[in-house]
Amino acid sequence: MKERRFNRRQLVRSSLVVLLAMLLALSPLSGLGVAAEAVEARIPVTFNYNAYWDPGLAQSTTMYVQHGSTAPWREPKFLGSGRVFVGWQGPTGPPLDMWQFFQLIIEEPITFTAVWEMAWHPVHFNFNGGQDEWGSPGHTFHAPHGNRLPWWPSALSLTRPGYVFRGWMCNDGVILDEWQLAEWYVMAPRTFTAVWERSGNAPCADTNLARAATMSASSEQPARPAVRANNGIREGAVTNSWSAAGVGQEWLMVDFGEPVNFNHIRIFQGGNRILGYRFEYSNDGVNWTTFRSGARIMEAVPAAHYSFTIDTTMQARFVRLFSENSNSPTLPIVVFEFEVFYMP
Repeated sequence: MKERRFNRRQLVRSSLVVLLAMLLALSPLSGLGVAAEAVEARIPVTFNYNAYWDPGLAQSTTMYVQHGSTAPWREPKFLGSGRVFVGWQGPTGPPLDMWQFFQLIIEEPITFTAVWEMAWHPVHFNFNGGQDEWGSPGHTFHAPHGNRLPWWPSALSLTRPGYVFRGWMCNDGVILDEWQLAEWYVMAPRTFTAVWERSGNAPCADTNLARAATMSASSEQPARPAVRANNGIREGAVTNSWSAAGVGQEWLMVDFGEPVNFNHIRIFQGGNRILGYRFEYSNDGVNWTTFRSGARIMEAVPAAHYSFTIDTTMQARFVRLFSENSNSPTLPIVVFEFEVFYMP
């Protein structure tokens, strides 16, 4: 009997010990050492964007990585333009690119600082059938973002037999002389194309094909009909121009009567109001193909003159200028002359 009681007491005592051990294991106090070891094993890594911004618009980011591992690569984006991300600068040594960064083992807290360089944009001069004194048909160089052009081909050095150099046309169709080119700031890649006129002031060809064509328009004012846009008068009294009847979508169309070859367009407008433009061609007057378009038809002086050469000779019966709107809420678009040429 005594032996049986002793065994029962031993069983109760053993059960209490096991229960106490379980309670201690579940206690928050029991995990302090493990948690402390886990915190110590995670290393802070800070990315400083160096006065610029990351995609999330934060100035810096801190993350935690396991001791002895690598940090995840981050590539910030410059808010705006003109800067190129080079890499991350650590406490010592040169900036790290992506491949060097992935080889770095994190063993202690560290801060990486973004390194930026000024962007350089390609600037191309297309001599458009002419050449310089070395016989080159064009030239390309790189210029720093936000700076004026450091160099451009001198007009005196360009030649094209039978033609006179008139300026440089940039990507959006604006024609600049050398004085305006000297004030040009490089903000993106650019192409400047030489503009030539045949000797005797005939632009790009001896005959304006539109002079013998029929002009029509989406609307017109009684005293300023569409036929005034091919009478050969490029400026002067407003009665020598075509004017739309109101603001909104409008078009001015040339009908040659039959398909003709053309590769050069010249527009003389009044008020510089054409906004959201398209140059289109068609052979049936119903189905149209756009061969040039833009937001503003011109934005530089002389504002009334817009001229461009098409890379490929086109053939069509109809050519029209389509305008989405006028930049004035009350004044309609005005065109003095719509000229079409073919350069053999």
